[in-house]
Amino acid sequence: MRIKAIHLQNYKGFKSAERIEVNGKNLLVYGNNGSGKSSLYQALRHLLQSSTYDQAQIEEHFATGALNCNIFCSDDEPAYVRLVIDDENETTYTFALDGNTVGDVNLQLANQASDFMNYRLLYSFYNFRNSEEADLFPIFRDEFFPYWTDLHRQVTYKAWYQQLQTELRELEFNKVRRNDRRYKDFEKKLETFNDVLTIQLRSLIETANYFLRVYFLDDELITVSLVATGFSLDPVSKNRFVLHPPTIRAVLSNYHGVENIDRPHMLLNEARLTALALSLRFAAFENFLKDAPLKILVLDDLLISLDMSLRMQVIKTILGQFRDYQLIIMTHDRSFFNVVRQNLALKEGWSALEFYENQINGQYANPLVLSSKDSITKAEEYLEQKDYEACALYLRKKAEELIRIYFDPTLENLARFTVLEKLANALSNVEKEDKTRLFNQFAELMNSENFTAEKVTILKAGRFTGDGTLTGPLLGEINDLRTQIFDFVGTYYAARDVKQQKLRELINVVNKVNEVRSRALNLGAHYTDEPLFETELQEALDILKQFEQEVKAGS
Repeated sequence: MRIKAIHLQNYKGFKSAERIEVNGKNLLVYGNNGSGKSSLYQALRHLLQSSTYDQAQIEEHFATGALNCNIFCSDDEPAYVRLVIDDENETTYTFALDGNTVGDVNLQLANQASDFMNYRLLYSFYNFRNSEEADLFPIFRDEFFPYWTDLHRQVTYKAWYQQLQTELRELEFNKVRRNDRRYKDFEKKLETFNDVLTIQLRSLIETANYFLRVYFLDDELITVSLVATGFSLDPVSKNRFVLHPPTIRAVLSNYHGVENIDRPHMLLNEARLTALALSLRFAAFENFLKDAPLKILVLDDLLISLDMSLRMQVIKTILGQFRDYQLIIMTHDRSFFNVVRQNLALKEGWSALEFYENQINGQYANPLVLSSKDSITKAEEYLEQKDYEACALYLRKKAEELIRIYFDPTLENLARFTVLEKLANALSNVEKEDKTRLFNQFAELMNSENFTAEKVTILKAGRFTGDGTLTGPLLGEINDLRTQIFDFVGTYYAARDVKQQKLRELINVVNKVNEVRSRALNLGAHYTDEPLFETELQEALDILKQFEQEVKAGS
């Protein structure tokens, strides 16, 4: 199951009925603050969560004057969020006063399996004063407990946590004393919860350090641990108790040789704090339900505090780790949007939208939702319309974008963005695989029974040509060994030559792009009496499309 279309009316930033086509694809969304993209984020989140509501909660959500309803709508325009699913029956889920989401099993599973992340969530991991102990428990309670399930009890940590609080109120209401069996039973339940939470956190931190090490900090040796205290009961009288909730603190080790840093927010910069928060969040997500008919991952301006290289590392991580999810990535950063769109242009199953604030005759109107077209597509359209100057402007924009994103003779940018699959595979992923494969082949050769000190000595002396000093099986074995060694050397140099040829192909086509940008496309960007010729623009278009095709050919 995947989302085919999203309908909104009288919900958050959407006033009149709006249909957003998704067509089962992953979605990249650009929009300034206030353009409606966060409304889409909240609408999807609330719809999935509504499967766990009761009717009273639904009514509260859509009550007159509720913050979820658009303030410009009248009461006779019902508020709703509706999902159309791309199954055979085009199943429709409507989150509304008279909707059909409450208690739906598929949506409940989707709610357990899906995730929604935004910059506020990450910021909450380190938004503490220097004097504060950074207690992360409220984040775990609100963001993780609803999605973690204790398999033995078949209950979410959220529900389990609420049950404990309810039982405490019952103890107080019934004036149960400390020596009562019910009090002792309650203490045991608290101990069980504390033990299970400790085990869960231990598993979480192992995964978090994996993400931190592999995807964010490269060769840095920083590790994180979670120090937790469980529930505790504090008796204030014979039959009245205070239940202290758990505390969870992140502690760093190996930070420039310093151990046990219990206030990371005092020392780490925002990029490293964001990497730490992302690692914890992705690790927690590993414990979410995985077997659900509909699974979505929605990210809203998640990476605004990271530089572009780290952002692309995160995107690469997401694309690799969450292949079976329907992804929706939102951003207000136009440069980031362009870079990601250029990356995802290589992938099947992606579409891009742009959201803009909108007014009609001075009155508030729905956000303007436009299909996002790449500059080269726009240039092609203008060339067909004989609007040569507009065509040249968009071709120039495309050329500069390609050069800025892709062309770096040192390969630093190329490795950073991992966008040119044809070259990147040869110079990074495939190169690593080749090195591993060649190393394994060499190790296998060195460790084989056929590779002995005696035979190496004979090879070194050159006594393997049948000069009479060697006969019989030993001569055959020596010749086999010589063949294996030369095969290995030949494979190594062939792989190196392929890699260098791919590099030459890339630099050649990008140099063509640069030449066209400086020769033909400048005419469309500056005032000049020199005419623009259709043939030159067509040539520029063809070269830029060739570049795109080179990328796709290697993907």
